[in-house]
Amino acid sequence: MLLSLACLSDTDDDDESSRFLYRLKKQFRIKRLRRISRRALLDPLETGFIKLYQSGCTQSMITYTGFDHASFDALLALFQPYFNQLTPYSDHGHIRRLRKSNGQKRKVTALICLGLVLRWTRTKGPLYSLQMDFGMSHSCLILWLRFARRVLVDILRNNPLSRVRRPTREEVATNMAAVALKYPSLPEVWGTADGLNLDIQSTKDDRVQSMFYNGWTHGHYVSSVLVFGFDGLIKICGLNAPGNMHDSLLADYAGVYEKLQMVFDETGGKVVVDSAFRMANNNFIIKSSQNVPNGNRLAVRKARDATKLRQSSEWGMGGFQSSFPRTQDEMPLETRGERRLILKLLVYLFNYRTNVVGCNQIRSTFMPNLEARLLNARSMFTVRRRR
Repeated sequence: MLLSLACLSDTDDDDESSRFLYRLKKQFRIKRLRRISRRALLDPLETGFIKLYQSGCTQSMITYTGFDHASFDALLALFQPYFNQLTPYSDHGHIRRLRKSNGQKRKVTALICLGLVLRWTRTKGPLYSLQMDFGMSHSCLILWLRFARRVLVDILRNNPLSRVRRPTREEVATNMAAVALKYPSLPEVWGTADGLNLDIQSTKDDRVQSMFYNGWTHGHYVSSVLVFGFDGLIKICGLNAPGNMHDSLLADYAGVYEKLQMVFDETGGKVVVDSAFRMANNNFIIKSSQNVPNGNRLAVRKARDATKLRQSSEWGMGGFQSSFPRTQDEMPLETRGERRLILKLLVYLFNYRTNVVGCNQIRSTFMPNLEARLLNARSMFTVRRRR
């Protein structure tokens, strides 16, 4: 329940840097603060985002938030009841129910709050550009961002357009048919999987830091495994593991192998993966091959096609990271659930956006009929909105 979720303190600023900053005299401190004061901001109801939303320009809306007007309004209809009943302001730091009062009404509306969190996923770096776009001071913006993230996760986790779940028999059959049209040697393949490493903040604690160290790439990461269907959706995933875990170990630890085995037992469907995944005792996996085997012509063709088909997982990872540039920032280093919640939100939004907006390379390559249907629906909505 949302009421039990805490709005945690800001983990983006390093504690030691903050202590140093506030020991400085005011004239030196204001030169180092990367925030915009309230007096320099527009009213939230008169900002650039409101102008963009009221313009009705689909191209601009997709560029700015990742969603067109129709899908944004549909998401807003789900978001608004939560926003009207809840508030992040409380003495104990938890989201609570909004009490009726005769005080000043909130200037931040559901429209602004939803636009803020969607725009946050589409940007990277400091937040002062968001301050200008939404007319909020830094502390206010941080508070509403965390509130909106929690509300969206609660809304989207069970939404049929966004939730992550094992594919049904019918979905597996549809995916296998789409692959067989392009790669007849792989009629049993329904999906593709790969690992995702995102940079993470450093810490002075060597024991904690070593948990996130990847010796292969010599960097510090938080790791995840994503399994894509050929309709472009994330079907199975394991999120938020320390970067020192190998992709195969993570898939085992997070239950990804177990779910893939269940799909295989029910349908006979397999997934294509790279060499990082364990093939021994996993009959639901087809590995791509750097060295094409000699011998049977069918085996050679199958190995080559598997290598080509695995490229679709790179399309999925590229689409995920390009849809959410915020993943290019260092993920927060904390143990209170904020990082996992962010990753969940991005996965849910990716699926929701694929279903309602499209713009997914895997889907447009293997199931162009689904992409064409979305394009037709968007064009019809745009014509009605102009009228």
